[in-house]
Amino acid sequence: MRPLLLSKNCLISLSISLISLLAAGTLIIYDDINITAIPQSTYQIVIVALFFIDAIAAIFMFTQYICNKNNYYILILGFSFLSGLIYFAETIAVIQKPIEACAAIEIKSNDIAIFYLFRQLSFILLLLIALFSYTHNNKNCKKRRVFFLILSFFPMFILPVLAHNLSSYNPEMTITITYYNAALKSQMWVMSYVYLLLISWSLSLLLIVYKTRLHDDMWRSLTVLCLSGFCYNLLLIALLRYDLSIWYICRMLETISKMCVITTLMYSIFHTLNNISEKAFRDPLTTIHNRRFFFTEFDRFLAEWNFRPYCAMIVDIDNFKRINDKYGHAEGDKTIIAIAQIIADTLHKEDLFARIGGEEFAILLQDINKETAKNIAERIRVNVEEKTQTGSFYNLPEQMTISIGLYFSTPMKKSSSEVIHLADCALYTAKNTGRNKVIVYA
Repeated sequence: MRPLLLSKNCLISLSISLISLLAAGTLIIYDDINITAIPQSTYQIVIVALFFIDAIAAIFMFTQYICNKNNYYILILGFSFLSGLIYFAETIAVIQKPIEACAAIEIKSNDIAIFYLFRQLSFILLLLIALFSYTHNNKNCKKRRVFFLILSFFPMFILPVLAHNLSSYNPEMTITITYYNAALKSQMWVMSYVYLLLISWSLSLLLIVYKTRLHDDMWRSLTVLCLSGFCYNLLLIALLRYDLSIWYICRMLETISKMCVITTLMYSIFHTLNNISEKAFRDPLTTIHNRRFFFTEFDRFLAEWNFRPYCAMIVDIDNFKRINDKYGHAEGDKTIIAIAQIIADTLHKEDLFARIGGEEFAILLQDINKETAKNIAERIRVNVEEKTQTGSFYNLPEQMTISIGLYFSTPMKKSSSEVIHLADCALYTAKNTGRNKVIVYA
């Protein structure tokens, strides 16, 4: 898991570096860009691509929330990406409109800029709501969750309606974000709106760093998104003009940052699903395999058995009840964990080892002869006795011993329950004849 974590952090660092390089490179090579060489339809393709990226991000967010409903902030982050779909749909509708005159180009540019502005404001507001939900995650009572949900309603639904009415769809209310500069023969931004976005992205970035300390991979990836938002809006000030080349570069930065978030989401969801799968087959106390896993794998092994020799062992901790009664269940748990670790260290990784009861363990050794199996069992017994002495590494209240019952395979096929019953019979013989010994079923 550690290499994956490192590679993911490297991806985030690489994304930040790439965004910075693209932003700096744009300032240097901008004058050499041939705007007329870029097809007009390409921008629409970019917007459609971003639409689907936001849709994928939202789906992953909602999926992760379903996996763990305690993380309510994930749901709100899903809303933040979902809100972008409304603005992208509005932008695509504007681009599709036929151009009838020069005035129509100015109107279309202004409409696109309005949806661009409100899309970012909606995202930032929902991001901040999610951030405060995250910082209050441990206190997320039902009333608080309802409060955050109601708070999300404004950027999720009200702002898109407002943006629609402030565009050319409602000429009486429309606002001017971009205008045509006859002297420069270019569409220009009203800089106050750009400054608003720069301040908003900066504030979001600082709050995320301050509130989360970047301890969470999700928020680390979102800092990349905030940084890219700051960079592509800074380009609007640095380059002054409003044209396709700036938009392509800005959308490139946005795409890179959002892919970084999606990568983090994918990793997080698959990691969560893997943990759920592992917990289903792991003993929560010792983290070794549980009874269910052991018998599932044993049955599979017996179903495919080709008569190669195997050995099944049942291990029981001697006088374990005395530890619980005399020292308490905490020391009892500590003893079980220690003995499980000693046994696991004695076995090979390919050996099947599980806890099948309170102080009982089961082991399956494959392709092994009787003498070697007995030697391994004896080595396990000796290791437990020696490594649990008073003052040893495990610091147990008493020196512990174990009894082991072995069943070695015969040419006759048996079920897993029959095999374990016979190993149990050998174990009972060991317990009834003095304990701390290995007995092979005869």
